[in-house]
Amino acid sequence: MNDHQILPINMGESWRSKGFCVTEKINIDFFTDDKYEISLAKSICRRCIVADQCLQFAVKNEERHGIWGGFTPRERNKLTRSMINLTKEEAKNLVIKYGNEVLS
Repeated sequence: MNDHQILPINMGESWRSKGFCVTEKINIDFFTDDKYEISLAKSICRRCIVADQCLQFAVKNEERHGIWGGFTPRERNKLTRSMINLTKEEAKNLVIKYGNEVLS
């Protein structure tokens, strides 16, 4: 993990016990490659009261497998790539490299 903050994280783990994947009596594999199971897992996540914390946890810990907060690993990767904040130094280097083109 780089030193960028991707999302503000509350890493307290009490949220885990509140997840629908834990509290509901379901028989869904959240770590499968089966498209139907993935769809079912995502439908559970959409109703979950801690899906946001689950997603934040997965992003922070770079989870490479499973549905977390309703997102597949590929979806989480795409999401986090678009949310990375540049440091002042990186922004400065981009402006120096590309000039005003970056700003337009």
